[in-house]
Amino acid sequence: MRAYHIGVFGDSGSGKTTLLRELHETFAGLSIWINHSQEQGIAGAVAQGETALRNADTHRVNLRMKDGREAISMAREVAAEYAQDTGYPVQIITDEADDVLPADADESNPLRRGLQRDRDRRIKHVVSSQNPQNTRKEALSNARYFVWVGSPHTLHDGFLRYYNLSSLDYPREQFKYATIRMKHPPEIVAEGHTSERYA
Repeated sequence: MRAYHIGVFGDSGSGKTTLLRELHETFAGLSIWINHSQEQGIAGAVAQGETALRNADTHRVNLRMKDGREAISMAREVAAEYAQDTGYPVQIITDEADDVLPADADESNPLRRGLQRDRDRRIKHVVSSQNPQNTRKEALSNARYFVWVGSPHTLHDGFLRYYNLSSLDYPREQFKYATIRMKHPPEIVAEGHTSERYA
């Protein structure tokens, strides 16, 4: 069974993190939030290193580490073991992914490697950015779905053109989102509104 990676994009304040919190809390399996920016209100056991991550007695983990790349390396290792031992899927959520996966990220970058190699290991990556044009494009091309939250900003035009997304009918309000299946041509396959309880 393959996991399908997701890119979540939108302007600052559009509701991306609210949507990510909902995805984190409702995922049917182990969900690990890479908390490298001290985000508050994340569900699950707080882990601050590999030992704490491995010993977290929950299916929701808030992995707080300043070094997002190191956190992702740990999370991928634990996720692979968990998926192999239990047969259940795992998702790793990285908010503000452009800090962890910059446009110049090389082959050794753990998030880039995860997006390229983890689907067959039942590990799903959810990456989010308000500046997706600053994120490694080749790595994002491994995402099966993009979710756009709120209305795109003019600064997103280059990114939307690169992925042939500029003609789609995007939401016009904060906290509304459109799910885009990345095929040729891309198409919106679902629309929704984030839940207030996760704000």
